[in-house]
Amino acid sequence: MKNKSNIISRDSSGTIFNTEGKKVCKVPSNVSMLSVLGSENQIVKDGDYCEDGWIRVNGKPVKRWIRKVYGLSLGNYVNVWEPKLDNIVDIESKYWKVHTVYNKFHKNNWLPAIDNLKKVKKAHSRVYFKYHGDQDPWYLWEYGGVGFSFSWVKKPRRKLNPNVGQQVYEAYIRSGILKKREQVFRIALEAAFIKELDKKTGSVGAFLSDRVDKTICFVVNGRSYWFISLYTTYGSSEWSVLRWSTDEVETYKLN
Repeated sequence: MKNKSNIISRDSSGTIFNTEGKKVCKVPSNVSMLSVLGSENQIVKDGDYCEDGWIRVNGKPVKRWIRKVYGLSLGNYVNVWEPKLDNIVDIESKYWKVHTVYNKFHKNNWLPAIDNLKKVKKAHSRVYFKYHGDQDPWYLWEYGGVGFSFSWVKKPRRKLNPNVGQQVYEAYIRSGILKKREQVFRIALEAAFIKELDKKTGSVGAFLSDRVDKTICFVVNGRSYWFISLYTTYGSSEWSVLRWSTDEVETYKLN
């Protein structure tokens, strides 16, 4: 039977109660209580979740409030201590470092591995990550007209181009790790830009006619980022990237 004492309610000030009328915690009224309940944060008893990023008990900060922050793409988020987003110069600098590392690896390691796979068409590799399943820890890499693919296979009696296969496998795993790290900093940087955009024009999703088709450029560490505000299908507005600093620009003269 469900424990009714765990069922909660919330008043207009943001204070969350259980059904016995006891305070569980307090969350800013403009923040969803789902950001605390059922998230990565453990509920701090009698804690006040403050907008400066701290969880306080009796006025004393006891824990950082780690929250989900979203980028410009629907559903993409990272867990972060939100005050860090105010240091956009630092976030942008770190993003460029991990972006450069990923691009360097992609050019010097991943593309040569795929070029070698193109030449041999098929190659086996052993899987070395922790794996619990009923498959043998072997991949068969194949390159066709539309790109590469891999599939789980039984341990081959005769290994096809194992040197190439292992080169592709190791580059594939490392590339995924570097790309994921780059995406984390990309989302954090987008979230930091969203905060800055909101300071300039009002909150995201606001029904403001003067915000539609508005273009803003931020220059951070000498690099430019362009954003445009567009209507959504629901009549509100949202920010979209017009040009990201890492984008390559092709210029054509038409006269």
